[in-house]
Amino acid sequence: MLKACNEKPKKVARIFEDSGLAPDISVPDESEVPASEGHHRDIPEWARKLAVIFRLAPGVDYSMMGEFFGQPTQESTQAFTAFVDTFDWGDSDMEEAMRSLLQAYLLP
Repeated sequence: MLKACNEKPKKVARIFEDSGLAPDISVPDESEVPASEGHHRDIPEWARKLAVIFRLAPGVDYSMMGEFFGQPTQESTQAFTAFVDTFDWGDSDMEEAMRSLLQAYLLP
């Protein structure tokens, strides 16, 4: 799946959906995450699962992520929001938080 995503970054959501990996990836149900933790509500499960892959899987191309996130589509916005929600910046100052986010993918 990652090879296909790296080759066609604009099709990441479709490639992920077609891969059949979604059932094998567990993410907390939105109801299990307190709203006070700053997590966004109403993010589709597929986007939260894709965010887990982007954060944890070896071999994810940072420029592919940036190209996918940079699209002006609802899918890319949902996936980016889910990706941002995977970070824990509880004790970080603004500079540390921004650096950790911007080092996690490449801007197109």
